[in-house]
Amino acid sequence: MITTSISFYHLVCTTHCALLPHRVIRSIATISSIISGVGQPMVALLMGNIIKDLQNPDPNEVSKAITKDVVLFTVIGAGMFAVAYLQMCFWTLAAESQVKRIREEYLHAILRQDIGWHDTGKQSESLTTRLNSDTQMIYDGMADKVGLAISSFVTFMPVSSLASSRAGSCLSFF
Repeated sequence: MITTSISFYHLVCTTHCALLPHRVIRSIATISSIISGVGQPMVALLMGNIIKDLQNPDPNEVSKAITKDVVLFTVIGAGMFAVAYLQMCFWTLAAESQVKRIREEYLHAILRQDIGWHDTGKQSESLTTRLNSDTQMIYDGMADKVGLAISSFVTFMPVSSLASSRAGSCLSFF
């Protein structure tokens, strides 16, 4: 049996997917994921500002400050919606492109096999079934989870630095 392995680098960074449109798609998807991850800590900080504004004894100043915060909430919410939409669209496009490339490489690898390899293969498992199930798992992982992983990692970074800076100031009270 002749088997050829294809490296991850070959699939992601060469030939078809190395073309400029595919790089642009992945770049926009990554940037959208990063911006989406930054938006969540911004909402938490804005909520802290609202709580701080509610402690002001002057009702007129509270009304002005909360109105400003509500406008900021609306702007951040609209921006987060747009960025999350871009993130999902462009990661889905990147996944479709990648799965197409993998299917082509898989088909070429199967066609290069000796005719005897097709006779001695697993009879219970069809090649098309295997191809579809494997590429569907790759699509599911790349279309949804890559963007969410980047977004979650970027969310974690400012939150952890903010928490450590606030924890240091809280420890100074003791």
